[in-house]
Amino acid sequence: NVSQHNHNRITIDTKNIILTMARTPSKSSKRSAKGSGKAAPAARTKKQAKPSLTTNNRSAADLEKDRSYVGRRVSKKFDGEVYNGKVTKFVQKHRLWGIKYDDGDAEEMDWRDVSKAMDLHDAINKKKGGGGGGKNNTKAQAKMATSPPRKIPEDPAVVESPPPAAESPPAAAAAAAESASPVAVASVASVDIAEVEAAEKSESEDVPGKSEPSPEAAAAKEQAAEKMSVDPPEQAAEKMMLDPSERKFGRANRAITPHVNLFAQNPCRIRGSVPRHPAAYPNYHKGKGSFGFLIQRLSDRNYAMRALCMDGHGAEFDTYQKPGVNYISVVWHPPTNLEHHGKEETIVDGCHLDLIDSKDGKTYLTGLNLEAAIVEARKPVECVFLNGAQSNPGSEISADDIASAVSRCKDTLLCASMTECKMNANLVSALASCPKLRGLTLENCQLRGEGDARPTDESLAAVLRSCPDLRWVFVKSSLFGGECWNVLAEEGACPNLEVLWVDAPVHTVDRTEVARGEHNTIRRALGGRGGAGGKLRLCMINPDHQNISRYIMGGGKDTDRLNGTERSPESKEMIKMNGFESNAGGRSYLNTV
Repeated sequence: NVSQHNHNRITIDTKNIILTMARTPSKSSKRSAKGSGKAAPAARTKKQAKPSLTTNNRSAADLEKDRSYVGRRVSKKFDGEVYNGKVTKFVQKHRLWGIKYDDGDAEEMDWRDVSKAMDLHDAINKKKGGGGGGKNNTKAQAKMATSPPRKIPEDPAVVESPPPAAESPPAAAAAAAESASPVAVASVASVDIAEVEAAEKSESEDVPGKSEPSPEAAAAKEQAAEKMSVDPPEQAAEKMMLDPSERKFGRANRAITPHVNLFAQNPCRIRGSVPRHPAAYPNYHKGKGSFGFLIQRLSDRNYAMRALCMDGHGAEFDTYQKPGVNYISVVWHPPTNLEHHGKEETIVDGCHLDLIDSKDGKTYLTGLNLEAAIVEARKPVECVFLNGAQSNPGSEISADDIASAVSRCKDTLLCASMTECKMNANLVSALASCPKLRGLTLENCQLRGEGDARPTDESLAAVLRSCPDLRWVFVKSSLFGGECWNVLAEEGACPNLEVLWVDAPVHTVDRTEVARGEHNTIRRALGGRGGAGGKLRLCMINPDHQNISRYIMGGGKDTDRLNGTERSPESKEMIKMNGFESNAGGRSYLNTV
């Protein structure tokens, strides 16, 4: 659950657009994310922009001089590395200068800091023979610098903002954000500083009245620009396409790297979303332990499903274990993700950080806004990704809301993902009415309703039977039981299924992690799907604490652990003393998800 964190906040009200951004940035080295092997530097914190000096008594000449620094290049050093940027604005009211760094990050500096940053830039250029103090030290030539990036979007409210207002409640912020245009955020790329400086030097020489840059300088500029650019979604997706013969499934053994700015750079398009500084969310500085990375993992899993079902890719993942926990976290490696598909009208992506309240973790997603996103899409909706955040009180979207939205796009829906959503029989029935469905992900959804209104194993089995082109089925829910296995055991059922991930164990008095359903039926359902004659490439059944499936197709006797693990004598004795409620039925927690 998201908890309140002590972040300083500034709320800016400009033309009735309320945007809240925390100003406690920090950053780890991007080179470590590129897998260079260099240890990431300790987190650094930039100075907070503080209105320490007003401009009420400054002369017109002084103000004009302050404004003249806009466009100047600056440099700032941290942990032995120099980072470059440019002065992009002057906020007259508080005499602050806005800094935009070359990697897309931003901050504001007072006079003391900005003067130091300009001096450092000039000193670096002189050492490198850049003529920092010569007659050619123009704004264009000043582009040879570096400065402290912050993996955070630039403040969308720029010039001369009014004094900070009282922070509005999430509901008000959400309402105001509904009418706001998406925040444009500069892309962040990992670029070698030397290459950037070489490119910038060539650019500074390419000004009117000067000769064409040398071939070497032009090549350096082109190489750095290529690294810094972000391809359009269509080109990026095309670059990432794999040869079908090279499709890979299972553990990839790749580096796991949080993308701190993933959501800030790709704002949610659903009404009611509230763009926030990534540092507003818990554990921002903890990398893989941050709340933002949790949502990134959910998002990447959704796009991995999409890549397999719609683009013919494989499905690769890796795992890691956070300190102090006894479970394994799974990280998927989609060839394309939100960064490539953030603007696609065919995708309604409600699994987004902008839809999560940074204080209490509830979702801003509502039934009306979800349905509007589907109805107003300019193309037929093919993917619906939702995070209902139902473990946090205050989340309002209901199972019937989601069912209604799914029904709106049932004829075109190819991929559906629901994490922590309320789920009733009506919603499961809506999924069963999607004849073209290829991908289905259900994780920790709260089962709702009484009697016939409550979803069951039989209702989920109807989805498997009604959607013959399913290729990805990922279910972490007690809904997947004997009836579902009965359907998969039928001849010709789900013939194109390539990924089957079922985590729905039963715990009894004597054993834990027992597979639901009749075990011989499970073996029969999986028996002909693997190997050369079958299409099932990734099968995970009740993965253990090392994320190893308890049933491996084509494996030996030791790889068949459908019967789970026997409890220790101590555990059995404790159960006898304290009583035991099996999760095979009834209303225990494991049967509510």
